[in-house]
Amino acid sequence: MIKKELKMPLKLKKLQALVRRIPEDHPKRKEILEEYAKSFSGYKGEKSLDYYFDFLPTQQYIILHDLRLSNSAGTHFQIDILLLSQTFFLIVEVKNISGTLIFDPAFDQVIWSNSHSGVDIALPDPIRQVTHQQYQLQEWIKRKNYKDIPIETIVVLTNPNTIIKCASNKRGYMERVTRSTGLLSKIDQFNKRQTTAELNGKDLKRLTNLLVKNHTPSCPDYLTKYNIQKSEILNGVYCENCSSLLMKYERGVWICPNCSFSSKDAHLNSLKDYSLLIQPSISNNQLKTFLKLPTNAIAYNILHSLNLKYTGTYKDRSYDLLFDD
Repeated sequence: MIKKELKMPLKLKKLQALVRRIPEDHPKRKEILEEYAKSFSGYKGEKSLDYYFDFLPTQQYIILHDLRLSNSAGTHFQIDILLLSQTFFLIVEVKNISGTLIFDPAFDQVIWSNSHSGVDIALPDPIRQVTHQQYQLQEWIKRKNYKDIPIETIVVLTNPNTIIKCASNKRGYMERVTRSTGLLSKIDQFNKRQTTAELNGKDLKRLTNLLVKNHTPSCPDYLTKYNIQKSEILNGVYCENCSSLLMKYERGVWICPNCSFSSKDAHLNSLKDYSLLIQPSISNNQLKTFLKLPTNAIAYNILHSLNLKYTGTYKDRSYDLLFDD
């Protein structure tokens, strides 16, 4: 069963909001778009594997998506997918990359040959990556006073058009790489190899809950990373139909002058953008400015309708922008 479902990561939501609100001519826009495309591709690749996981026995396996834990060095390590059973754990590293990948274990790298750009790029070896994740997870489990359990690793390439090559005939190296279509077969191999129950059902459930409880989402500050001032973030309400920031508030309805799309709650996505990029609270005047509203009274009515928690007196009141998703 899926214990920790795959949801759009917070860092991807932040990038998505930034792409919407960074000016077209901003010098950092290209770099931001590249990071967003890479992150979104990884998210889609991981999501595509749920189709295959649906074929696994729900009583035998527990699946955790996007797990991020602290290590003994005081930093964090991230696992795309962790599959748990009583006999073994499996770390799944997901890569959704098009073009040609040449695995080169001699230099701990993968050469990515992209037909669109015509440029070869050296990427970190995902097999080395997942091996390091394996070591860190073993150490994490040991620190929590659980017995050693076999941890297997696999790199899954989810793009069906990827051409896979290897620059070495190193024995067993490429056995840890598979396409999505080969994932179930690999899990079956691990299951046949690891037959001893290392954990009983109660301990497995307890460890699973502990892993989920200790998950720490990545929450990067992209404005600081890209040296972007808050004043550079574009104000306005986002149109879901044409992607403009031109929507106007008229008699309780948001109307886009660019495509005539209308919505009663278009401001919600814009307030989420504000929370992700600027700060998780907002004043009446800040909301008026960010949504480009004509009066403070309209801003107050919108805030009042959201029934948000707030702090401060009437004049310096600040509303918490906490959304369930």
